[in-house]
Amino acid sequence: MTDAASTGSDAEGGAPGVRAVVFDLDGPLLDTMASVPSAYVETIRALGGPGLTTAQLIGAWHLGPTPVVLAHFLGRLATPGDLECFDDHVAAASEHPYTAYRPADVITALASAGPGWTPP
Repeated sequence: MTDAASTGSDAEGGAPGVRAVVFDLDGPLLDTMASVPSAYVETIRALGGPGLTTAQLIGAWHLGPTPVVLAHFLGRLATPGDLECFDDHVAAASEHPYTAYRPADVITALASAGPGWTPP
């Protein structure tokens, strides 16, 4: 593709460059395959549900989205407060990103390279 969106050039024929950097959070930056199941287990326990292993939880993912999975283990409909509890547990479980990937360092390097930087 050679349009402005693919090259990063402006519509007036300016030099190509980086206008945005997109990071894939799920996997490259955070180990969500460990943190999200743990967040479910902790949420269900905190809300009075059964003690589960992460394997048991993962076995129920096919049931559907978060409210459905929580309802399954809690034996009742999930409330907005339950979903907030889950979000809090996900945030706590995700506080430790992979150390090999430091997006702040990449952004700093791109910024210091200046507007003429183009990918190799």
